[in-house]
Amino acid sequence: MKVDVQYWLVELDMHGNPELIDGSHDSRENADRALYLRKRLGFYTPVKRYAIARIEITKPDNAIHNDINETAAGEMRDKIREYRKDRE
Repeated sequence: MKVDVQYWLVELDMHGNPELIDGSHDSRENADRALYLRKRLGFYTPVKRYAIARIEITKPDNAIHNDINETAAGEMRDKIREYRKDRE
């Protein structure tokens, strides 16, 4: 399985959840440089929390679905269809 690795500068929200703001970069060092550049250009806000995220991109494995409750999934699909129909 081929893995594509990307590095992103992220902004962390109050819960520590990341929002991708600058990337993708091919190395951690380049993502660090992006933060420095943002500071130099005036796009840096000191009250915000920043981090570097390493992201691995792979294709989904469609064979992994044996433990899904198909009955519940079918019922939910029907409910979603009803909801969408009512919204039209």
